[in-house]
Amino acid sequence: MEKDNILKAGMKSSEYFHIDDIGARHKGMNHYVHAILGLSKDEQIEKIMISDDAKQFWGVAILHALCWIHEIRYYRKLNPFLEWRRIKLHDFLTDIWKFYEQLKEYKENPDDRQKEFLERQFEELFSTRTDYEELDKRIALTISLHNNPVEIALRELVIKKKISYGTRSEYGRIA
Repeated sequence: MEKDNILKAGMKSSEYFHIDDIGARHKGMNHYVHAILGLSKDEQIEKIMISDDAKQFWGVAILHALCWIHEIRYYRKLNPFLEWRRIKLHDFLTDIWKFYEQLKEYKENPDDRQKEFLERQFEELFSTRTDYEELDKRIALTISLHNNPVEIALRELVIKKKISYGTRSEYGRIA
């Protein structure tokens, strides 16, 4: 099938892949649509998987990373004992939320120069070294600005789901 060949080619050409899912109703029953996943039962992918950390993705890939906005909860779980480490963590989280505000502004008024600036700023922010080992480990795990490639792939389904609350025919399900 063409979609299987596209998945295989994409998986060969990248160091990581994005994954997400969405609930979908068909003939009055709950189902799920997964994007992008093509594994046999009990098979694991030896690439970095980027997700929103939903439990259904645990164990799919050997290496699992989160898009940074979902990963923030793990930064918040750090509980440094030393004051200088608390300050480093506080400052880093402050910088993250400033960056997030800039992203929201960009969303309202996108332009190419601002996009390039934000991409550079993301790389700079998440290559920071603080000398607080646990924070530096957490920062090193953050590899992607967003999980949007897969969320965008599911957007059309979300819209259809909101309009029709599911499909009834096999043609509708396939569409």
